Amino acid sequence: LKTPTPEDLYDHEDGTPFTRDVYFAASVAHFIAFSKWPKKKDEVYFWSPAQDDQYNGSLNAWFKKSLELDPKDRFDNLMKALDFFNQSTIKDQAMNSDLLGELLKYSIETNPWILYAGHQKEDSGNSSLLFKSDEGYGLKIWNGVSTSNTDSSVNFELLAFLDYVQSLTETNTVVIPEIKEFGYNDSLKCLFIAYEWIDGPTWTEYVDQQSLESEVIAELSLNLLKSLQLLHKNKIFHGDIYADNIFCQETAEAVHPKFVDLFDRYSVDSELHEDEHYSASNNPELSIDARDRLAVVKIVSEAAATANLESLKDKCLDLLIDEVFSEGDFQYLSHLPSLPRHPKIF
Repeated sequence: LKTPTPEDLYDHEDGTPFTRDVYFAASVAHFIAFSKWPKKKDEVYFWSPAQDDQYNGSLNAWFKKSLELDPKDRFDNLMKALDFFNQSTIKDQAMNSDLLGELLKYSIETNPWILYAGHQKEDSGNSSLLFKSDEGYGLKIWNGVSTSNTDSSVNFELLAFLDYVQSLTETNTVVIPEIKEFGYNDSLKCLFIAYEWIDGPTWTEYVDQQSLESEVIAELSLNLLKSLQLLHKNKIFHGDIYADNIFCQETAEAVHPKFVDLFDRYSVDSELHEDEHYSASNNPELSIDARDRLAVVKIVSEAAATANLESLKDKCLDLLIDEVFSEGDFQYLSHLPSLPRHPKIF
């Protein structure tokens, strides 16, 4: 989310990383529930009852408490917020019916086990499987996913994830893997995503090639900066970027840095990589977009040091002193004299 929190604006001292998470989660939930963001005052979101409320006010108390301007009046953490949300919605069968209606747009009859047969198994977790096909696609499947739940929050979570994947399909595939197909098969009780498989090299492997000249590293660094800007412009925030989940895809025109690990947020068995080298000491307090910028600046600073790009390296190190910097500061890096003026991929 590209918006400050009330803590940022009003200098509240009672806020924690957990109350900040509640605030951001409620803002996104408002967008999903009402197809619009909450109203703003002094550049921060606040709760105001929706005029066309299809839930008949059953969520008002939850939104009001989650979006309180004073963090001490919010839920203490997302777990307590979710418990209250469940209590508010489990009694509201009409809401679950509406969610089921929304999920229909993602209902698909494709049997991924048949259509993508012959895959090589790459990884598995408690609830998901990952395969690689001979045709160059990855297939991630979650089994045992059901919409027959009295707890509407389960369907709410499924719909939020499918909406997120839909947004990925509308993102420029220069910066992320292309999604071939995705959906929910109700008869098989499975959710799946078929997407472009990228074999590498990773950012680390590519930059460590001894034959690369400084001009190549400069262009690659600029492309990475621009890639993250484009990702955020499309309202896609990663939250767990590090050097080995960026792949460098070479074409005749340029080298394209691509972000992977974008499909893990629905998987209950997945965990963030949380590489301390690319995170901040106060990382839990940073917004997701700020975490992304911090990680990319650290990655670029290392590449700049390797290629003796002193101007770029020094500016990166200046930003990394405080570990928190604006989008404007981040964009400034792409205008340094040591970088190419016209990146080839944008």
